[in-house]
Amino acid sequence: MLGNKQALLSESKPSIPLRAAKSPKQLLAAASMNVVQALTLSRFALMCSVICAWYIWVSTKNALLETTTNRTTSELYTIVTSNNKQVEVENYGFDGKTLFGTLWVQNIAYEKSLKIVYSTTDGNWNNALEAVYREPSFDGYEIWEFSAAVPLSIAQFYVEYKTAGGIYYDNNDAQNYVVTLPPSRDYCIGSQYDEMNTIKSGFQSDITEYFSAAIPHFIAHLFKNINPEGTARGVVVAAPQNNTVNNYFFHWIRDSALVMKTVNQIYMAQNTRNKTLERLFFDFQNITYKMQNENANTGLGEAKFNVDGSDYTGDWCRPQDDGPALRATTFMQFANQYLSVGGSSNIVKDMWQNVILADLNYVVSQYTNKGCDLWEEVVGIHFWTFGAQRKAIHTAAKFASSATIGDPTSAARFYKIAKTLDGSYSKFQTPGSLHFIKAVLRGNNAVRIFDAAVPLGAIHNDNGDNFFSPTDSRVLTTIHRYVLSMKQEYPLNTINTTNARGLPLAVAVGRYSGDVYDGSGTSAGNPWYIANAAIAELVYRAAGMFTKVGCVNVDMDNVGFFNGEEPAGLGLSVSIGSYGAETSEFADIVGALELYGDLNVRRIQNHGAENYHLHEQFHRETGIPQGVSDLTWSYSALITAQIARNELLFGKKY
Repeated sequence: MLGNKQALLSESKPSIPLRAAKSPKQLLAAASMNVVQALTLSRFALMCSVICAWYIWVSTKNALLETTTNRTTSELYTIVTSNNKQVEVENYGFDGKTLFGTLWVQNIAYEKSLKIVYSTTDGNWNNALEAVYREPSFDGYEIWEFSAAVPLSIAQFYVEYKTAGGIYYDNNDAQNYVVTLPPSRDYCIGSQYDEMNTIKSGFQSDITEYFSAAIPHFIAHLFKNINPEGTARGVVVAAPQNNTVNNYFFHWIRDSALVMKTVNQIYMAQNTRNKTLERLFFDFQNITYKMQNENANTGLGEAKFNVDGSDYTGDWCRPQDDGPALRATTFMQFANQYLSVGGSSNIVKDMWQNVILADLNYVVSQYTNKGCDLWEEVVGIHFWTFGAQRKAIHTAAKFASSATIGDPTSAARFYKIAKTLDGSYSKFQTPGSLHFIKAVLRGNNAVRIFDAAVPLGAIHNDNGDNFFSPTDSRVLTTIHRYVLSMKQEYPLNTINTTNARGLPLAVAVGRYSGDVYDGSGTSAGNPWYIANAAIAELVYRAAGMFTKVGCVNVDMDNVGFFNGEEPAGLGLSVSIGSYGAETSEFADIVGALELYGDLNVRRIQNHGAENYHLHEQFHRETGIPQGVSDLTWSYSALITAQIARNELLFGKKY
């Protein structure tokens, strides 16, 4: 969680040299509510078996951040350079245990030290922590960062920069940087209730019928793109070869990892040995090993490979660092399920040594570096990629310490790195009184305020520890703003607000505002099926988490989404506060989330091709399917949205 500058009157006191920090004000912030979350468990009927999602207990760890002026990186760079500032705080945050942030530092000399000097509420300024170098930045500047445990009584801080050229300070223009206390650890606890008897007021019968008919087709279409004719075994193509619009007949690392994650969910549902599905994973392991050992342009950071397993050598956005992280997580999730139904520990050990560790080592080498985003257009530090890397490392720490793997050295290494990633994750939150999530930091050629990468990241990279999960207030307010921006982006959202039966539709959403990729050229961007599916899955999961814990906290961030005008918002009228399961407000919020998810699925249904085929996009004005047909990720996204819906609908795992 990030904060920035907040002007406060300082008490009169002689200043220290240059930009000295004056004496602290005694500040105590009012406690704020946490959004408490936990996943609900349920069933998902699929073909001749039941698809189940895994149980996750979601812990409470939200933080209250500073109300500040919101500055983009480019704006801050202009301020720093135009005023020739030697050091400037870019952003900062406090989660109740750790003070963290980043600094702009003028590279005056090689030898330098940066110290964060802070006070506690009793006025004690004899406290400091060190900042460390992270990476070079613009014209003569560097990026430094700090992250360290501090007492709960921390009140203010300033930055001291020592170098051969002298001592410099940033104390927020003589006001100091104010640190608000974290929110109260108390949270609402709803009354006892029977999950199965909870009224599900938002689900739409037509969507239940649609999924019942469509899911077998979605699964069949998805499996046709695994090991299709003319490919090496283990290859997952992004789309079939017969597309005339564009050639997606390649094995994308990202897409294949997400598709195989869906295959693993089908495997998990059966909860028994299925040699056909296991064979798919062993083939996937073999082709992964081949690709990892290709002499590719950027090694494991290559985005896609030819269908024979050889590296693609044409021009492309490189590197793409999300793929290895997603793939490692998928392999470890499969391995856990495989072992749980009596699979061979030797096979799992081989998988760990031969493919998983290689991906994890790549993640470790790259998580501080810039790379391409999931849309393959912008080089920067990305919310989507960082979240995937963080989840992979957390999963690896547990997996390495398991009895089967028994690798305490790797486990300790990954636990240490995971802690570092935890301290940096909140840098994607904007400063200001209302917090939302930035999809990209320090992008090379674009400023994307709202991006489908955020809902996709919230559902795929949720690690069960309340870092930017579906119920996180910052996620929900970002989704609201993203959908509002999409409402204005596409004429379809004005032309087509209901389906043929007169039933309301959600806002059609695409990758990001200003997108120009139309599926084959760059005329104008369109809505994407995976984007609406991601919104649906996210709100289903949020409703499930709220239902599981029996409580919803409404705060300054998420109240805009809850009370926002439909169809971008939920259209409620709730006040900031805490609502248990026995309250009408709780029922209203959960029901509205269910409805919101169904309206997004209905939007997809309204623009799907015949026989339950899905393309990549649908036209921004006509709604006609556009781009490549039978995009594998589109089917995967609808299947996982249905899983989340049925977890919530049935409230029980079978």
